[in-house]
Amino acid sequence: MRALLASTLFLAACSSSPDPASGGDAGTDSGPVVPAGPVYGAKCSSMSDGDTKAWEEIAVVRGKLGMGALDCNDAITKAAFGHSSYIVQNGGALTHTQTAGKPGFTGVNFWDRMKAAGFTGPGSAMFEVVHSLSDPHGAILGEGGWVNSLYHRIPFVSFGARSYGWGAEGIGRPAAATIDFASGGAAAAAGTVAVWPVDGETEVWSTFRCASESPNPLPGQTNAGYPVSLTGAGALDLSEHTIAPADGAALEHVLLSKTTDKTGLIPADQIFLIPKDPLAKSTRYNVTVKGTVGGTPFGKTWTFSTGAT
Repeated sequence: MRALLASTLFLAACSSSPDPASGGDAGTDSGPVVPAGPVYGAKCSSMSDGDTKAWEEIAVVRGKLGMGALDCNDAITKAAFGHSSYIVQNGGALTHTQTAGKPGFTGVNFWDRMKAAGFTGPGSAMFEVVHSLSDPHGAILGEGGWVNSLYHRIPFVSFGARSYGWGAEGIGRPAAATIDFASGGAAAAAGTVAVWPVDGETEVWSTFRCASESPNPLPGQTNAGYPVSLTGAGALDLSEHTIAPADGAALEHVLLSKTTDKTGLIPADQIFLIPKDPLAKSTRYNVTVKGTVGGTPFGKTWTFSTGAT
């Protein structure tokens, strides 16, 4: 499947997530922290090797973030698989909507498909991501995977997510993978801010191929540096933010948030910092931010290192 990673990077996102609730001098949270191990949620009743791999990849992400596990949900899985099958049956073009009467039709929007598949909660339809790779690692944590993009990372790093369904169809072209997410996750403790890449992370990708994400977070630009993201226990606002190599000057970067992004996809509790140019390989970077989370001042400093490739 590695050849697919190099040639198939197109992504697509759609969100119906509601905005999270908003909440002296900021303290600073610093010092290296060893990334935590996987946090496994419930399994679905019947899982293939691919289903299990997706479940494991999601557990890795949630564990590193210190967020609650995501449970595999049978009904959501049925909806996700049905959508991937629809895409493949209709030529492989990625989409978030279906047209009645076409082969494999199961519902116009992802919330329609989740309802038709029998999803009744907990929580409600929250977010959908679609990929042209059917390989779970490639679609989730591979170089062109959802977590290593920007808009498609949103549900994976959301405190509000509670359950998901993974469904993949096809090998090569056409092929598709879909994950649908439901809300209902436990609220984070007041003042909490989770970051990605996590503190102490290594082998981070140096380049974000932003033109391969749809929509492109940086219109007109092809490549950028790896996106740094923050997720708060309430609405986030940053007054200071720097990304710098350990022995160099601060990088020029773009801040995308609910107020600065034009797509409407970024929720109020998430902020992304995108270096304008690809990062250097085999280099340690320091990130320092100050601002408010839910109205409470906070400060945070952490590090991550890029890989050699």
